[in-house]
Amino acid sequence: MTLESVYTASYVDAEVLLPLNEYLDQSTIDSYLDAIVMAGSVGDNLYALQSFDLSAPVFYNVDIFEAAGIDVPADENGNWTLDLAWSFDEFLDNARILRDHMGEEPVHMYPDNTGWQMYAHSPIILSNGGTFVGENGLDVDGYLNSPETLEALNFIKSLFKEGIAASTAKENAFALEKAAISFEGPWMIGYFDAEYPDLNWSLMPYPYGKEGHNSAPHGSWYVAGTKNTEHPELTAELVAHLTNKDSAITMEEEAGLIPGHKELLASSELYSDYPRKLMLDQLVNTAHVKPKSPIFIVLEDVLGDIVEGMALDTDTVENLVETAITKVQRESARFD
Repeated sequence: MTLESVYTASYVDAEVLLPLNEYLDQSTIDSYLDAIVMAGSVGDNLYALQSFDLSAPVFYNVDIFEAAGIDVPADENGNWTLDLAWSFDEFLDNARILRDHMGEEPVHMYPDNTGWQMYAHSPIILSNGGTFVGENGLDVDGYLNSPETLEALNFIKSLFKEGIAASTAKENAFALEKAAISFEGPWMIGYFDAEYPDLNWSLMPYPYGKEGHNSAPHGSWYVAGTKNTEHPELTAELVAHLTNKDSAITMEEEAGLIPGHKELLASSELYSDYPRKLMLDQLVNTAHVKPKSPIFIVLEDVLGDIVEGMALDTDTVENLVETAITKVQRESARFD
């Protein structure tokens, strides 16, 4: 079976999934990227694997940055590397310059509640040391309203309040050069290159709140086995076979996806050079701690409510969060 990696805990809670680590040798498991093993694990058990992964970038328009006089951080080779990511304050300062230069909101964030917020916006919260839920996957009071989480949410709110990010999604804003920065999926690279060949885009690291807490989106559809199989060893071996190195090579060649096995990274042609290498660096070298919860879908929904509420200025961040906590607690009460 296949499942989105973020829902692994929900399937485990429903006692659907086979613990793969009971049937696969450790060397097989260790061949996968740590991010993949972590995403497919709940507690001490591994339940799902994949031969590839994704890491969403932040796109920026090179021409608009140059015209606005933005000084792009670069290493000795001219690359905007992960260790040169902007802090929240640096992001705000430069976004204000872009806003004044463009005369419109320079940042496109897709604030409408579509499920995108947990994937694309949660790393901003995680990079500030914030979180969503306790270790049991159910407690949100003290986590979703922690000082670190609220500080990161208020940073996002300031983008809307100051006219830096549009309060509603604008179709094709980045491609049409109506936005200079856009939080989009990596699949947009092929679209931009094919449909907008003159668009001078590049990639920048996700902004961070606290030093050493860099985070970035990751995750995709994973392969798992069902617990009620009559042949658990063969099922686990099949999961490993479907997600093996040959599969990883094929998925990179045919779909442009990041190889999910450690030994393939050095030989990856697509991700050996910047700006694409930044996505690989984000996947391998940043923290990924999306909530592992049997009610992940509820957490995903309330984060969408919070971001949409901030964008539309329906209430304070603190009140939006308290409303979200009440909603989550109603759902988590089923597990008492």
